[in-house]
Amino acid sequence: MKKGKDFAYCYNSQISVDSKNQIIVGQHLTQNANDKKELGRAIDEIKNSTGKTPQKVSADSGYCSSDNILAVKDKNIDGYIATGKGEKDLPKITDKIGKKNFSYDSGKDIFICPAGFPLKLKSVGKKRIYKGYGICTECIYKDKCSASSGSNATLYTDRSGIVLAEMAAKMKKDSSKKIYAKRKIIVEPVFGQIKTGGFKRFSLRGLEKAAGEFSLVCAVSNFKKIVKKMKKDINIAKNGEFELAMA
Repeated sequence: MKKGKDFAYCYNSQISVDSKNQIIVGQHLTQNANDKKELGRAIDEIKNSTGKTPQKVSADSGYCSSDNILAVKDKNIDGYIATGKGEKDLPKITDKIGKKNFSYDSGKDIFICPAGFPLKLKSVGKKRIYKGYGICTECIYKDKCSASSGSNATLYTDRSGIVLAEMAAKMKKDSSKKIYAKRKIIVEPVFGQIKTGGFKRFSLRGLEKAAGEFSLVCAVSNFKKIVKKMKKDINIAKNGEFELAMA
């Protein structure tokens, strides 16, 4: 894996975990230094191991890229990908105003500036140009806004920018926040359990060998979860809290 100007023997491990029992339903190892292009492969791994495509997928801001969002959309999956680190919609007057501070309405295909004014689509070429006429004259953010030009505002973007803006708008909804909040109690504990179980670094070198080692680590994690679930079900049955359906 490339780290700055150097290369190091390290790998980026990916796991997908189900929300009910914290079973690892997909895993792979990559030499990519970040997660910007990993969701497509992760979804394929889930399909290969379970025979099904997930209905919902949530991922942290490290996965925020147009490639990942499109991978989810193309497979008709309801995706929830954090688009930032909690930036406020309304910046302070002293803050620099950039594209991330403009919200997007996909239904109307307009951008809305932090002051609440719309920027409508003006033209489509290599870039999509959105423009707001006369909206900057009295705006308190005018001097700090990268889109401001005289009394008008102009925002340039492309398909990737639209995809990211749509996800940002989706993630601002209360319903999306509730779904995304579950992510930290679904997948994060599994990585912690793997580490506390003794696996903190790879013993083998080379991507193929390390990938095999990681597969074994994930299998052991799943065995522990399955045994725990079986014990729980047995205890429920002994206590008379057991439901049976037959056909």
